Amino acid sequence: MATSTKQTKIKKDLDKFIKELNAIEMKVSEEEKARLSQELIEKTASSLQSKHTFVELITKENELVRERDSMTVVELDRLKVLDHSIKLVRLAQEKRKNGYHQNDVTISKAILESGAIMFASSSKRNEKKKTVPVPMPIEKHANGQRVLTYYNPLGKASRFDSRVFIALHKLWEDKGRNQQFSFTLYEICKVLNLGTSGKNYQNIENSLEVLFNMSVEMRYYIKHKDEIIVTRFHMLSADTQITKVAPGTDKKLSIQRSIIFSDLLQLSLLEGYVSYISLVLLEDIQKDTAHHLYLLLSSSSVQEFGRCEFEFDDLCDIIGIRKEHPKYKKKQLLNEAINELIDVKVLEKVQYPAKTSKVFLYPSEWFATIISKEGEVLEEKSHEIPLLLERIEKKHANVLLG
Repeated sequence: MATSTKQTKIKKDLDKFIKELNAIEMKVSEEEKARLSQELIEKTASSLQSKHTFVELITKENELVRERDSMTVVELDRLKVLDHSIKLVRLAQEKRKNGYHQNDVTISKAILESGAIMFASSSKRNEKKKTVPVPMPIEKHANGQRVLTYYNPLGKASRFDSRVFIALHKLWEDKGRNQQFSFTLYEICKVLNLGTSGKNYQNIENSLEVLFNMSVEMRYYIKHKDEIIVTRFHMLSADTQITKVAPGTDKKLSIQRSIIFSDLLQLSLLEGYVSYISLVLLEDIQKDTAHHLYLLLSSSSVQEFGRCEFEFDDLCDIIGIRKEHPKYKKKQLLNEAINELIDVKVLEKVQYPAKTSKVFLYPSEWFATIISKEGEVLEEKSHEIPLLLERIEKKHANVLLG
């Protein structure tokens, strides 16, 4: 149903475009015709690429090409309409792909590295499921030791939940980079390129509930103190909903949320320990595993020989490939995720070096430039999570002391 609705909207945009194009050809002089037609094509293509995913645009192109190629009797007027429409949709696809390079969201690298927003069971949460989700912790390991545990009494976060969390970063930036900020559901729909329907509002509210319940437990070592610290914190430290209703009724006019980012999240953002995410690219990625792999790579660093290195089992675990799968199945699923990122020009190639358990992923030139950016931190290594948390503790102590 959603796909059909989207295709209907594209058709309406194309019909409007043809109508305006015909008006230009009928009413203006030859000198103005070429210029105005090109301006209309550019304007309409930009509008299409901002409203529709790459897959939706490809689907429409294929439909138009099939109609053109199946014409048994050539109708010149219809053929002209189809050719113009195909040209327009292809230009929209090109603009859409160019948008992948516009990394428009700055996200906390400290949170992204933790892997907490990458865990997901499926692209959509089953809201009709009656069973209560088991709040089983999800552990992340390094060097054989547990370093992070993800908790959520509502179960695993979905892929949509992680998109909402990233959209909150965009709103944080737009609203003045304050630890507490307010927004309407309409505003977050616009950031996520979603229609402002009741269903989308409800899905966003469900995601905000999941995010508010999300907590992370980190285990880290402070070398100069010879201390091992375990700390647990929520991603969002407060979430308030304000609903405006029509006077004397319960009809909702608008819903506003007021969010407070956790201290760690806010401090890492302000100090520049960040990664850069393209919401357009995130929306166009189809597979959950490719979605998680893109987020993981966005928080990674390019090592020697222009590659990112991972342990095979760790990489599969982080991007959501089930542990019980045999190795050949894991590799198949991993390659599917990698191939999707190769298709969207995030990666160039993959290597599995012989006699090792390593995976070498080679970012494309433009993506390597993005993930090689270093935030402007206040002091050397001030971005490291243990030091961030130390300064948060000092901040709270100073507040208590007045």
